[in-house]
Amino acid sequence: MARKFNMVSPAVHRSWRRRGIAGTDGGHVGLYLFTCEHQNSAGCFRLLPGYACTDLGDWPLERFQAALKVLVEAQIILTDNETSEVMILRWFKHCPPTNSKHYQGTSRIVAAIESERLRQAAAEALNAAWEEFQNAQAAKSAITRLDSLRQRGRSIGA
Repeated sequence: MARKFNMVSPAVHRSWRRRGIAGTDGGHVGLYLFTCEHQNSAGCFRLLPGYACTDLGDWPLERFQAALKVLVEAQIILTDNETSEVMILRWFKHCPPTNSKHYQGTSRIVAAIESERLRQAAAEALNAAWEEFQNAQAAKSAITRLDSLRQRGRSIGA
């Protein structure tokens, strides 16, 4: 069953304008890759070009491949033509794992990536995002504990 929801940052349009791909085939394919039914929690998936061309309104293969090349050159995606896999770079910046089950499930998806190069890049990005999330959670927990101690101190001294 396809996902019913996917996070796409509104800043994507500003970023793509800076890179010169907003309103181009590259921008259209980029948005397709971010939101297509093949997308998953790892931001890396197998996509046969024929499926994408059909989804995009029967685009010629050459047009789709040219758009992918623009996205690779703009450092928005990585591709592996041998495995037909696509990885969205900076995916975890906007769609990080938010709990241990999410992280574990995404780790399983990453482990199943056929392309060694994309699997390694996805694993590094996932682990960095997970570490960042855990550090943020630890900081929030420390602040909560400090606030609790402050409140207790006020109660005792009041």
